[in-house]
Amino acid sequence: MLAKKTLVMASASLLLASMTALSQIPAHFFKTADAATCTPANHCYAQEEISSVTNYGNKYRTIISDLTLSDYCNNFITVEQWVGLPNGDWLEMGTMVGKNPVSGTCHTTEKTFSAKRVSGVYSETTHSSVTIGNTYIYELSDTNKDKTWRVLRGGTELGTMTSPYANGIGVTVGAETTVDSGLPKTHIWDIAWYKSTNVWEFWDIADFFGEIPSNNPLWIINCTPNYTHVHVGSGTVGDCT
Repeated sequence: MLAKKTLVMASASLLLASMTALSQIPAHFFKTADAATCTPANHCYAQEEISSVTNYGNKYRTIISDLTLSDYCNNFITVEQWVGLPNGDWLEMGTMVGKNPVSGTCHTTEKTFSAKRVSGVYSETTHSSVTIGNTYIYELSDTNKDKTWRVLRGGTELGTMTSPYANGIGVTVGAETTVDSGLPKTHIWDIAWYKSTNVWEFWDIADFFGEIPSNNPLWIINCTPNYTHVHVGSGTVGDCT
């Protein structure tokens, strides 16, 4: 679940994919058409991104918000992080509600999920439930550099994802949705990427910060310290309280 600001890296095979597959191409590689309305065919994003940093994972701390949908079987909302891979594929994990586009399962309560697009094939796994109002640390990393990426919540491993690469190129944090509302102001902080052995680097810069498309109902704002602490939501832009 993701999308970005340029189409230059999209391949002919991506352009020939079905609309379902296209809806899963991440922001780093596919730009949705500008539209004020978020739909299953045109996802909306609010993100910050460091596009070219070599990393071995990313993590953040968040308070789980009450994500609401009127139709849980055709839409979704996520608050998450993405790690771009050197070949243009990606890994992702975070909190979701709504439809798992691979299994077709409708989730009416908040779950942790992980997903990947590797060798052009998208897969997604829904993990266990989370509690609204609780704080969790979400980590997606390959700190052993063995091409097995661990999906961790609060230090507990929920699953793993294999990848052709031990390292990522670029990291992204934010929200994605197929609807115009339902994401209350959500705190994401202590955002850090894994730089080298036992070294986590807090974000202090981003080369993209905003919404895709630019006029969509989602928003993201910088709080203190900038880029290490952001809030995302939909509708009226919130504050940093």
